[in-house]
Amino acid sequence: MIRIGQHPVAARWRLIAIVTGGGSVLLAAPASAVFVALGAGAWSYLLAFLSVWAVLGGGIVIGLLAAYGVVEWDPDRRVARLRGKEVPLESITEAWRSVSSGNGAAYLVYRFVSAEGPSVRVLVAGQPMRGLDAEGVAALARFVRELPLHVPGEAGGSELTERQRAEAVSYTNGGGKSQVSRETMLAELGEPVEHPGTTAGTTPDATPPGSAQTVISAREAMRLERQWEADDTAADAALSADVPAARRLRRVFFWLLIAALAVAAVAIVFAVVQEQLERSLDNDVVAAFVGGGFGLGLLFYLAWCAAADADVRHRRRLADASWAGLDADGRRRGLAAPHLLAWTQSVRRFRFSLAFVLCLLGFFVILFSIFLIAEPEPGDPAALGIGVLVVGIAMEAWAVIDFIRLYRRRREDAERLVLRGGWRLLPPQVRD
Repeated sequence: MIRIGQHPVAARWRLIAIVTGGGSVLLAAPASAVFVALGAGAWSYLLAFLSVWAVLGGGIVIGLLAAYGVVEWDPDRRVARLRGKEVPLESITEAWRSVSSGNGAAYLVYRFVSAEGPSVRVLVAGQPMRGLDAEGVAALARFVRELPLHVPGEAGGSELTERQRAEAVSYTNGGGKSQVSRETMLAELGEPVEHPGTTAGTTPDATPPGSAQTVISAREAMRLERQWEADDTAADAALSADVPAARRLRRVFFWLLIAALAVAAVAIVFAVVQEQLERSLDNDVVAAFVGGGFGLGLLFYLAWCAAADADVRHRRRLADASWAGLDADGRRRGLAAPHLLAWTQSVRRFRFSLAFVLCLLGFFVILFSIFLIAEPEPGDPAALGIGVLVVGIAMEAWAVIDFIRLYRRRREDAERLVLRGGWRLLPPQVRD
């Protein structure tokens, strides 16, 4: 059996030990109270430290063992071992690519599924958990070449190819997953892909944008670069000639936001200095400046979000107009880079901010309802606290639903970006 790489636990056991050890130092103090009650005396902190370390480390290791695995396969017998069960290579007909990111972590994972049931998730690249090294990537590519993976068709009438859908996942904040073909995986692993019937100089008209089978010559690649430069120059000129009022308002509200926050900050510093000098101070005036500064700052921020969204929507309309005017060759090349930038920026800042404010207000409403239920005022209806609690929960639910909708729209934006990007985002292979 050929083993592909190491399990993440084996590759990063030192990091796991250091992180869990550091966390145990902080958590051992409150946990030692249990051992003090049991009569451990001076050994209480040490016992608590070891116990917490075992729980934290064990939990992380168990989670990683459940999440990831390794692939072992025998090219002569044409079998693979997935999660301890041997299956024929011919039964592994499905592969999924998933990307996740957030809080400084980023992971690329492949999941291989056998028609006989077992599957395994392989961590290809990751941070801080380590994926495969160069040797492991080469071994994985060799394994992928031997698989009879089914190429997924278009889902739900989507205009995107499976390679484009995989690329859209990479451009989606937070990541996601998509089913991929063997060619897409090999291209990502940096391995050359042979395509029957394609030769140097073959025109790419027979293959759609985003296809992993497009091959062009070096001469065509140079011509493509010149066309991209010309497209970018024309797009820059078009955007400079059509500046919407929202872009000017965006700058105005930004500086008003900075000014409002500066007033609040200066008021706080002034109050602290006066307090240190033991001078009399009108607290109402200070509170008015601080509260007014932050309140105006919030309003200016919401106004900035609305103006920024309007500005990006305007640029997207220009990009759509440019896309509509392109012929088949132009769409294959992809939109100009200045136009594509509009699809990398959000047009829902205002909605996201309102959802966040609604979530925050809902939290305070729930806290207030708990106070009303615990200590009702004389004469208040008995159901007042319950009613306020229902309102707070409804506000939280509305905010969560809106967050989910906004996340789904991010995926749609990423798909539109890849579709409009053409060869700019998924360039063809260049054959000398």
